[in-house]
Amino acid sequence: MLNTAKKYFFPSLITFLMLLSCTRSPLPQAEAGNTEENNLSNSIVGYWKSDALVVMIDTIHNSETSVVLNVTKDEWVEKTNLQPIQTIFNKNKTYVSAYASADGKIIRMTAGKWEAGKNQLRIHQLFPSDKQMNYRIDLNDGFAELRSRMDFDGDGKSDDVFYCQMKKVS
Repeated sequence: MLNTAKKYFFPSLITFLMLLSCTRSPLPQAEAGNTEENNLSNSIVGYWKSDALVVMIDTIHNSETSVVLNVTKDEWVEKTNLQPIQTIFNKNKTYVSAYASADGKIIRMTAGKWEAGKNQLRIHQLFPSDKQMNYRIDLNDGFAELRSRMDFDGDGKSDDVFYCQMKKVS
């Protein structure tokens, strides 16, 4: 009897392991943390295009002049000489943005990591330079609205108000 058991042990074990590997895996446990944050993280994943932009530049280049840049989707190319910015947010919390000229040639790319919290989107750009950006984000009906105070004009002061609306493409 022992010889018979030895004879069928390995084939039975292999059959059992094959059956076990074919069964449906258990559902993953719910992630710890705020459900709203998890929803935001899941909702931001995908392909987005800039749809509108408003930047209020206070004291442009440290002068006494202030400027408001207001761009709608219909006048994007005309006012910026660029196509709408395209951004892909990946599930692994990386992103890439492409900036294309009016004729569609990619002229600049940025890439890095992103993290979402309650109504917050933190972007850590790693390419072409190391830069941290923080936005308030609101998602609604396939659109994302990003707001921040930043140094848009490069004068060394985070005194410019930035608003961008993006539309989810897929």
